[in-house]
Amino acid sequence: STDAPPEQLLADVLEALDVSVCIADARLDDQPLVWANAAFERTTGYPFEQVVGRNCRFLQGPATDPAHVARIRAALQAQEHLTITLLNYRKDGTAFWNELSLSPVYDAHGALTHYVGIQADVTARVQIEQEVARAREQLRKEVASLAVVGAGQVLGREIDAKAHADLLDKVANEL
Repeated sequence: STDAPPEQLLADVLEALDVSVCIADARLDDQPLVWANAAFERTTGYPFEQVVGRNCRFLQGPATDPAHVARIRAALQAQEHLTITLLNYRKDGTAFWNELSLSPVYDAHGALTHYVGIQADVTARVQIEQEVARAREQLRKEVASLAVVGAGQVLGREIDAKAHADLLDKVANEL
């Protein structure tokens, strides 16, 4: 048996990945998608036929942070690698946290030709991180509240001690 050509092996590997991979053409206006693997459809709900020729902005939605979008735009303009976690939306409208890794691709002459995007649904991880942050904040508030109560008790004891000392001084002076 003969081995598959390297190009075929690469195509097979990209299709077999469990993470979403897509390629956008940096030479065309609006950098449209020109390729996506099967995991892209599993992650986003969009079959490749519905996204080819479109910019990936269709994954953004009402709660996508504009600051994250601006960071992506800046990385594209600077032709820099970027990894960012942002809120995106599937075809059915459900939100998911997308860990997006963007990398520029250059030809043999050093000219930018494409961007490759690798996407992973990290919703479960982000939800756990948010729960931990909420629990920490709640704990911080409870500790602060206990500190106030404790300080009040100490202050109350000091006031009582001062009152007793004043009373003892008064009694001693009267004797």
